[in-house]
Amino acid sequence: MASQSALNLYERLPVGTYTVDIDPFGEYFLKELVPFQIDKKLYGDTEAHSERILGSFRKRKGSTGVLLAGERGSGKTLLAKYISSRPPGRTRFPPL
Repeated sequence: MASQSALNLYERLPVGTYTVDIDPFGEYFLKELVPFQIDKKLYGDTEAHSERILGSFRKRKGSTGVLLAGERGSGKTLLAKYISSRPPGRTRFPPL
């Protein structure tokens, strides 16, 4: 059985981290994820890269996406988790 918050309709999606899932009937839906926990130590330029990406979102009027590309171990997953773990209010979009 779904929680009450899962049954609500929103004009704007609440800030959170979501994944797109598919039910047994083949219908797509958004599922809210447990917030990521980021270790205190960040390697490389994770903070600078995240500010550059978020700055691009702030400047654009329409919706847009980000495709992270790079070699294995270059920090793509850490960067995505870092951006999605930002406190509400620092971003105006929900990460999917």
